[in-house]
Amino acid sequence: MDKSAHAAIFSSLDPTSIARRFAAGIRSVAEWKVGPMNDNKVNSFRSSARRRMSLKTFAAAAALSLLSSPIYASSLYICAEHTDPDDWQDEWARGPVIIPAGAVFDQAGRVFGTLQDPKDFAHDAGAKGWKVSPAENERRGKLLLEDMTADHKHRSGVVTTQEVKLTKAKSCADVPGAVVLSAEWGWTVTPIFGDSTRYYQLYGVIRGGDLDTGFDNDESPLDHLAVRGQLNAVVRGTITEVIRLADDNDR
Repeated sequence: MDKSAHAAIFSSLDPTSIARRFAAGIRSVAEWKVGPMNDNKVNSFRSSARRRMSLKTFAAAAALSLLSSPIYASSLYICAEHTDPDDWQDEWARGPVIIPAGAVFDQAGRVFGTLQDPKDFAHDAGAKGWKVSPAENERRGKLLLEDMTADHKHRSGVVTTQEVKLTKAKSCADVPGAVVLSAEWGWTVTPIFGDSTRYYQLYGVIRGGDLDTGFDNDESPLDHLAVRGQLNAVVRGTITEVIRLADDNDR
């Protein structure tokens, strides 16, 4: 059984509703076990049952917490963008998104909202910036200016080292990754430290040792999201493993 199936089971455990469902039959169950009972004995039996139920629910909640926690010391946490209800339906119309091992994510900018809405379209105010405080608007404007004036020849890139699947029900996932280095493509930073304020976007896929940046099959769930810049990621932990791309002058 996979994690999503476990999560569905655990999330359905509600101690209050379960106790209520058992309450009506608690006397008959108790009498079947220990013989005729008065109200005091029934209440004692009911309290004992609730205590046992609470322990089981606590164990289930603890297991669910472990399942939802990151399982890698360092990784890429990838999310499908979710900024518009109509777009959201269209994103999944072609099925699950399979992100292969070898998918390269390029540093894209600062996270102003969430990873599913890093540019904070939810608070977009057009030419005025965002519908946030003046101080926050000013801060974001300065960061955007820094990004535009940065030396883009010294950027960072990360590549997935395992395949991962995103679905409408589970639109974010952790996957192990490595630093990708290439003077030709401008990725020269290593190691890469986790930073929830900077996000990466899918840029290409390494195939046969070369970087393929063509996402031209719109019927492919991966290509459909990638070409629209709708697959975002942040680095968690510190990524030290390195994969080097062969540049033209190395051939």
